[in-house]
Amino acid sequence: MNFMDITAAGSYWVLILMWSGILLFYAHRLRDPKVPNPLFNTLIWILAIDAFRTLFESFYFGGWYTSRAGILPQSVHDTLVRPELVLIPKVINIIAAALVIGILIRRWLPNEEVELHRHQQEIDRLEEHARELRSMNDSLQLEIAERRRMEQSLRRLFETQESERQLVAHEIHDGITQYATGAMMTAESLQADSRAEPLQGQLGVLVGLLQETVSEGRRLIAGLRPLILDEGGILQAVEHLISENDDSTMAIRFDHQGAFGNLSPALKNALYRITQESLTNAKKHSRSDRVEVTLTQQSGTVRLEVQDWGVGFQVEDIPEGRYGIRGLEERAQVMGGTAQILSTPGEGTRVIVELPVPSEARSQPAGSSGSWRPQLAD
Repeated sequence: MNFMDITAAGSYWVLILMWSGILLFYAHRLRDPKVPNPLFNTLIWILAIDAFRTLFESFYFGGWYTSRAGILPQSVHDTLVRPELVLIPKVINIIAAALVIGILIRRWLPNEEVELHRHQQEIDRLEEHARELRSMNDSLQLEIAERRRMEQSLRRLFETQESERQLVAHEIHDGITQYATGAMMTAESLQADSRAEPLQGQLGVLVGLLQETVSEGRRLIAGLRPLILDEGGILQAVEHLISENDDSTMAIRFDHQGAFGNLSPALKNALYRITQESLTNAKKHSRSDRVEVTLTQQSGTVRLEVQDWGVGFQVEDIPEGRYGIRGLEERAQVMGGTAQILSTPGEGTRVIVELPVPSEARSQPAGSSGSWRPQLAD
């Protein structure tokens, strides 16, 4: 009995026990449905195939050396060394390698047809997404076109309304107010006539009523459309508006530069009303002792800025129903422009309005530029 043969035989039988346990472990893991990772499952399959190959070789050579050591009959050794049986472990190795390569190819090199199908599905999804985007874009374009039509209609309505206001204001000025003024002057002349002394009480009442009629007519005219817009233009209208608001508590400076000779009635009225609302807000709420109004026209745009250095406020805290601020923005939007109200508590407020000017108004000769500041009241 050869000691080396016994040692080799014992080593192989130890390997047989070890690889049997390993193979059983792999088989258990492959039957476990909780293995979520496909890569881990593939690795177990490869290791199980290699464990089976190693176990078969251990059985083959273990029987060989055990027979040579005399523990098994010699006929076992003679059988295992036959050429046709010696090829079995090599064939098993080849089969195991082929299986491992097949698994790797299937795992890492998918079938070309399957890959093409997957790419086609991705292309189909992208095309469907592109169709959805085109549909959304078409809807947005229609919505934008409809909104533009509505804005144009609203602007035409606004301009028509301004023309009607202008007509009514002139009718009141040239009609009712003039007649009332004439009647008031006649009544005053009668009141001064000594022969009408018995009628002095009635004439006094008549003069008072006519004075109220004239004042009310002028108030209505100013509410409809200030006549100074048509008689003197936007610069004189703003100067007149500033002179009405300037007093000992708040000085107002007016700077202007650009051409203002052919602005549409609607545009002039929008600039006037925005200036009026801004000055009213500054006087009521800002507690500022000075305000600057700047009016410029260039590059087809009229820009109006009204700034004070008062208490300021948080713009985002303005209630939704506050018409003053909202009115500025809506007037600018109707005219196709923009309005910004910038304010910080303790640092004052700045109103910036930009309105487009029709092309026919841009060809007018440049107007005067300069500044005008009313004197403070004594």
